[in-house]
Amino acid sequence: MVVVPWRCYKELSSFAKEMNQLFDRFFGHDRIDLPSGKSLFPVVTIADTADEVFVTMEAHGYAPEEISITLRQNTLTIRGQREHDEGSDDRESGYSPKEAMTFVRSISLREEIDPGGIQATFKNATLIIRLPKLKVKPVFIKITVE
Repeated sequence: MVVVPWRCYKELSSFAKEMNQLFDRFFGHDRIDLPSGKSLFPVVTIADTADEVFVTMEAHGYAPEEISITLRQNTLTIRGQREHDEGSDDRESGYSPKEAMTFVRSISLREEIDPGGIQATFKNATLIIRLPKLKVKPVFIKITVE
């Protein structure tokens, strides 16, 4: 009887390589590994206080008019759509034409939000959304028995 060692690491390595090739063919290599370490999806930070929920998103390369925000049934959806800009390709200044890029981020909120007090500001490529929580005052009613 001949014993053949099982080389699981070699098999897992080839499986990982095949999966990477599959994703590269499907999404395109440049969509996975973006230049300068930028992510395809903007980073979102959520801060929850007693009275408000703050959502902060880094939206580098987007203008305020390219971002839309909706709130539906306690789900906040942020969409960004940047159109392709041919522009001039000036190699000396480091400017290159913008690529068309789209993202959608949906965030489920635990609290009821007051729709009348929602504010969104865009400053220094950072989107800040202030969502005030709906203040429901406890109702206390004394009921007398007749």
